[in-house]
Amino acid sequence: MANLLKFTAQTNILIVDDTPDNLRLLAKILESQGYTVRKSLNGRMAIEGVRRDPPDLILLDINMPEMNGYEVCQKLRQLSLRDELTGLYNRRGFFLLAEQQLKLARRTQTSYCILFADLDGLKKINDTLGHEMGDRVIVR
Repeated sequence: MANLLKFTAQTNILIVDDTPDNLRLLAKILESQGYTVRKSLNGRMAIEGVRRDPPDLILLDINMPEMNGYEVCQKLRQLSLRDELTGLYNRRGFFLLAEQQLKLARRTQTSYCILFADLDGLKKINDTLGHEMGDRVIVR
């Protein structure tokens, strides 16, 4: 199991708030304590940021225009266990499912098989041909 405790400087926090003054104040407080802080002014930007580089912690404003905090949470929850493009379990979802299945197999004294697939060279495809082409490769 991965070590969930990190040093302060290694902890990446995403702050989502539509009020710039709130973002600046929270960021200043957290950065003064040594945290790495990223900021988003709306839910759409936050979701894109999480897709690119998932943070360790998200501080999320509830009252925002366009997409409120509850809607952002709902969208971030799919991202947490399943790949948005294929609908298949991602790494986190895979290990959660594998752990559940292992417990079930032990309890029922049955055997099971789980498959984890990885695509070699996907980063190179994304870097040279673009993420859209990488998405096509994944779907195929």
